[in-house]
Amino acid sequence: MNNQDPQIKFVSSRICSLRLGIPATWLVQEAKAKRIPCIKPGRRMLFNVKAVEAALLSRKLEAVSSESSNIASQSRQQ
Repeated sequence: MNNQDPQIKFVSSRICSLRLGIPATWLVQEAKAKRIPCIKPGRRMLFNVKAVEAALLSRKLEAVSSESSNIASQSRQQ
C-alpha cells in the first residue's frame, strides 16, 4: 500500500507561510515575481508547501554554490 496521498494539496499564502516560518507578504511577492511556484485560480494564489520548500532549498543551494565559486576564484587571483 502506498502511503503517499495521490492528490497534491494547495493552501493559502497564510497557511503556507505559517508552515514554513516565512512572512506571507514575502511569499506572495516572490510568487508574483515567479521565483516561487504557485497556482492562480481566479484572483487567489495557492501554494503547495512541498514545492515552495523545494524551491527555497534550491535557491539556497544555488547561492551557496555561487558563493563558493566566488571565493575560489578570488583565492586563485591572489
